[in-house]
Amino acid sequence: MNKISTALSIAGIDTSGGAGVFADIKTFSAFGVYGMGVVTAITAQNTCGVLGVKNIERKFFIEQLKAVIEDIKPDSIKTGMISQPQQAYEVAKVIVEYKLKNIVIDPVICSKHNNILTPKNSVKSIIENLFPVSDIVTPNIPEAEFITGIKIKNLDHMIKAAEKIYRLGIKNVLLKGGHLKEKKLVDLFYSQNQIEIFENVRIETKNTHGTGCALSAAIAANLSKGLKLIDAVDLSINYIHLAIKKSFNIGKGCGPINHFV
Repeated sequence: MNKISTALSIAGIDTSGGAGVFADIKTFSAFGVYGMGVVTAITAQNTCGVLGVKNIERKFFIEQLKAVIEDIKPDSIKTGMISQPQQAYEVAKVIVEYKLKNIVIDPVICSKHNNILTPKNSVKSIIENLFPVSDIVTPNIPEAEFITGIKIKNLDHMIKAAEKIYRLGIKNVLLKGGHLKEKKLVDLFYSQNQIEIFENVRIETKNTHGTGCALSAAIAANLSKGLKLIDAVDLSINYIHLAIKKSFNIGKGCGPINHFV
């Protein structure tokens, strides 16, 4: 009988398909991993912005979690938009209860268009409940600034912020540097015994919708397949770079990356 690696996305739904659960499952599929999804919230969203958000009621959120995990124990989990504080608590609870591994936390706070998706009390719950059970946390610069209070304008600032996040009880941090106004894209991997800097040439395009979702999903997919963490990060960053380079002109605003690349 054929066996396939599995990954679970716990995130919001972007109706345009560029981010959230839909984007994660596309990414899982690109790496040959069977994807599943638990929905935290539904957004009315397109390439131009977020028109509205509807949170999933707590009881049904828990039912989704247990329905998946009790039947198909995922080889990895990635979280994205956690719209309510209790969701972070419930996810952490099942991670511990079912001894789940390969946990990737993308602390989504706002959308590409700066629409706030995660309120402050939910961010606090993510830090308190999900960070301690994670294998890697993948903030971008605005998220890292929000979490640490450090204004990030260069690589030295990135290192300071990554260290401060690491000291919150994280095993590994990937601080994404796409928001820096530099010619080169710099992503920083930080752990107790290792600092790695990944550099890529910046691609001039507006089609970057969902890059953070896809990167964390790619890391989860590669961990599902048994890759070492640093190798999963390296491969996933290269995937995102190519997906941006081959991105689609869809919609009137910031188009999606090419998940199928």
